[in-house]
Amino acid sequence: LERGASRSAQTGRGRHDQVELLEGMSDPDRLAFDQANVAEFVSSRPMGVFSRAAYLLSIAFGIWKAWRDGADEGAADDEVPAFDAASLSGTRRKATRRGEALRSGLADMGVFFVKMGQTMAQRPDLIGDDLAEELKGLQEKNAPFDDAIAHRIIAEDLGHQGPLAPGVLWDGCDPSLPPLLAEMDARHVASASLGQVYRGRLHDGREVALKVQRPGVRDVIGLDWATAVLACKAYLYWSKGLNDYTLIVDTVARGIRQELDYHEEAANLEEFAARHAFLPFVSSPGWIPEYTGPRGAARVLAMDWYPSRAPRELGRQERRALVAMAVEACVVQLLVTGFVHADPHEGNLRLGDDGRVVFLDFGLMDRVDFGAMEGCAE
Repeated sequence: LERGASRSAQTGRGRHDQVELLEGMSDPDRLAFDQANVAEFVSSRPMGVFSRAAYLLSIAFGIWKAWRDGADEGAADDEVPAFDAASLSGTRRKATRRGEALRSGLADMGVFFVKMGQTMAQRPDLIGDDLAEELKGLQEKNAPFDDAIAHRIIAEDLGHQGPLAPGVLWDGCDPSLPPLLAEMDARHVASASLGQVYRGRLHDGREVALKVQRPGVRDVIGLDWATAVLACKAYLYWSKGLNDYTLIVDTVARGIRQELDYHEEAANLEEFAARHAFLPFVSSPGWIPEYTGPRGAARVLAMDWYPSRAPRELGRQERRALVAMAVEACVVQLLVTGFVHADPHEGNLRLGDDGRVVFLDFGLMDRVDFGAMEGCAE
């Protein structure tokens, strides 16, 4: 799936990389996310890469020092999620101080490195069990950004000058104008690495989920990719190791670039619903285009609010039922429809109040050709 997501991201990347800058200069980010271009990318913006690299390396040094010095220290006050596969039950365990330093450091480094940490949490074969276990805390716990900033992004993206909802004002709005929504929770209901979600109600009575992109993600993704590639190449050279981490760096970077296109995600959502409509136990929220930002630059994605619960909120029998439906749905995607959700972790799978498995977050998808489906079936 990781390789598939990378291929899918490559296919869609051309839509984003054909932007022309003033004075006829092409966007330097067109060179990003392909190792063959890393030297040219760095030479096109050397000061930007250097200053970003210096900032990231200072944080990385702090993480390394805390990890080394904290090997024998006790637990921290916080807890992180854990999972008992034998009993299919969620648990909590005490977080270690070095684990806290690792996760907070990656959060300070930015979305790209949080995504890298989430990916590496699934690869203890590459980084070891201790490190992978500590990184799993990134999959559930992401620091939110200021709700006031999100409110402004919603208003700007949707071109609305009035309040977002009665009592929900944003800095600079005209309170005399009609509100955008009939109701809206001023505080986010969920926060992830790339954005956070707000719950509201439209004037026609429908409940809506507004997904708001984390500010600044687009600005530094290319710089972070270049820094990570160079760091991995240096590590590979000096350690004489066999694992080429730059392949994972490229996959994560392309995946983030793909996930930032909210109109592409909306198209994926609609196609997924149409292709899997014959499965009565599979569902997904619908897209609301009139409350989504402009094509090519959208920072707000509006979807129907789907009443549901996360796996950690379920009892053992309900969790078993959710896993059974999710596995069957994923097998159908691989063997029948060929349209695969490439990021089906527990944060993107929920049990709907109607008893169906609800797939969320369609930023990463892949297409499987008939030959591959036939090979999997055999």
